[in-house]
Amino acid sequence: MGKQIRWVLETKSPANGILDVDVDQAFTYAKHPEVNAVFYCLCDGRELRIYQTSLLPEAALRFSLKYEE
Repeated sequence: MGKQIRWVLETKSPANGILDVDVDQAFTYAKHPEVNAVFYCLCDGRELRIYQTSLLPEAALRFSLKYEE
C-alpha cells in the first residue's frame, strides 16, 4: 500500500505494427484504479512508444523510437 506503479508495458506482434486500438488498450490497463500507472509503453519489436497516463491517448505520446533509429 502507498506504492505507485510507474509503468505498464504492452507488447504486440511486429506483424501489424502498433495500432490505435493497441494504444487505447494499454491506456485502459494503465488508467485502471488498481494500477494507476504514471506511464504506459507499447513495443512491437520495431518501435517503442512511451505515453503519459494522465493525458488522453491522442496527446499523451512522450517518446517514440523506431528500431532503425
